[in-house]
Amino acid sequence: MNILITGGNGFIGAKIVERLESLGHRQFLLLRKNSNRTRLLPFVDKIKIFEADLIQAEVVSEIVRKVNPEVIIHLAGYGVYSYHDMTAENMKLMVDSNIYGTINLLNAAKNSNCKIFVNTGSCFEYGSSDLPFKEEDMLNPLNIYGATKASATLYSKVLSKKSSFALVTLRPFTVYGPGEDKRRFISTVIKQCLEGKNPTLTRERIVRDYIYIEDVVDAYQVVISKAELLSGQIINISTGKGTALEDVVKMIMRLTNAKVVPSIGSFPTREGEVLTLVGDPKKAEKLLNWKARYSLEKGLAKTVLSAREND
Repeated sequence: MNILITGGNGFIGAKIVERLESLGHRQFLLLRKNSNRTRLLPFVDKIKIFEADLIQAEVVSEIVRKVNPEVIIHLAGYGVYSYHDMTAENMKLMVDSNIYGTINLLNAAKNSNCKIFVNTGSCFEYGSSDLPFKEEDMLNPLNIYGATKASATLYSKVLSKKSSFALVTLRPFTVYGPGEDKRRFISTVIKQCLEGKNPTLTRERIVRDYIYIEDVVDAYQVVISKAELLSGQIINISTGKGTALEDVVKMIMRLTNAKVVPSIGSFPTREGEVLTLVGDPKKAEKLLNWKARYSLEKGLAKTVLSAREND
């Protein structure tokens, strides 16, 4: 099967590329020029890479025409690491990449042989709540990144009613695991603990729904096989369990045998920060017959082991 992937050089994308390669699919990646492709080094001889920015509508359309994919997996986006940056330039990049880039890709798909389009939303579309978010809950994003991702998700849902291909949006919650970007919280804390440095935390109690990368890849694999029956659906990829950052730090300290003391308040709370973000996984369990296999403890253990081996 011909599969076109945007953002295939990212953490989730590269793991999906690895899985689909093992299943024998023909993969074509659409990446920004000069983007970091380190994660793709094991697959450079097995995939075809096209360079373009999704904001270039005509170029994107021509690439989709050439590839003629049966499946498009849209993972590319901008702002997950910089949503607190409220400069006009950064906000424009989020709008261009997350909204117009998605629209351009969807328009290109309409003029191709595409049968399945998997859009990637974000848990930041929801806002903050002490209760697990359900897909039908009202969206109340607290930052521009979440707002732009919500816009793309809603656009996709409306388009799904008239499109010739099945269009499904997955909303992954806080994904972690080996190969995660070093700027992310879990990667940072593991590195600090292995180096004997005190982990840094904000004063705010922040709670996240952590989901291991292999569970996320499983969900994408399943949705490709069932998408034609799910068009228009928006599905959380989550565990339904929230864990405070300080509790994650304690787990990592135990797994690394680190003799360190968490430094509470030494890391500033960022603008637009969401304090509590947990997803209800029941819809994924029902429609995809999917459920997270890894507990946080088990996933962290594998992540710490990988960090030790690659240190």
